Amino acid sequence: MGIFGPFTCAYCGNIFRGLKWSVKGGKCVCGQCYEKFSKDRPYEEWKKSTIAQIKAYYEDKQQVAAQGECAFCGHAFDASDIYTYVLKDRKKICYGCAEKVRIVCPVYCTEDYDTAKYEYVPATEDPLEKLELKELYSVLQNAEEERKKRTEQYGSHKAVFIVDDVMRFYKAPDKAEAHRIFGRAVLGRIDPGDRICVLRREGPHFIDVTSIDCQEYNKKAKSLSEGHDGALAVSGDVSFIYPGDVLTVN
Repeated sequence: MGIFGPFTCAYCGNIFRGLKWSVKGGKCVCGQCYEKFSKDRPYEEWKKSTIAQIKAYYEDKQQVAAQGECAFCGHAFDASDIYTYVLKDRKKICYGCAEKVRIVCPVYCTEDYDTAKYEYVPATEDPLEKLELKELYSVLQNAEEERKKRTEQYGSHKAVFIVDDVMRFYKAPDKAEAHRIFGRAVLGRIDPGDRICVLRREGPHFIDVTSIDCQEYNKKAKSLSEGHDGALAVSGDVSFIYPGDVLTVN
């Protein structure tokens, strides 16, 4: 911050004197823009964003605002993001609110029989579809209690993943052996680049997650968060990982 001037606001273009606030890239913004930004996020977060990123954020926000508001938190949201969360009473909630309760309302992947095709097709069962808005408040409390219990059970980690199966993805002479580790995130969130750990008698084993394959219903997601099934893609030896293992991200 400084008290000299005049300055030109890198966001709105207005010329101003007095205090200035800097963002990533050395650009400064005026007090009015600072107040606008601070209503959405703490300024410490904005300091890590460039002017182009801030403008993109508000352009997206304007587009999202046209889609309506979350019936639970009141924030504007884009109903096409990931997929629309519609409750039993037809109220819509945003992705963020749905993720807060996924730990006790996980989506289950199953199959339905397609009478037209005479075959079974992939389907999902979402507990949120059976809840009304007024029930969501108690469910959120249950989710917070369950999250606390699992933290006590597994310890304090960025994420915890339970393994269902391990499958080789490909093996070519010029490429490292790759695998998919199938299972469910039961706590926290796993991102590409995270290092997962499994404990064995001889000590811990580590391997990096190169990418994440989410289920079809959640295919736009780039991370795997609690309450969701998916596969962690890894390269290299996974002979130390077995079904039923607890993988952690620290």
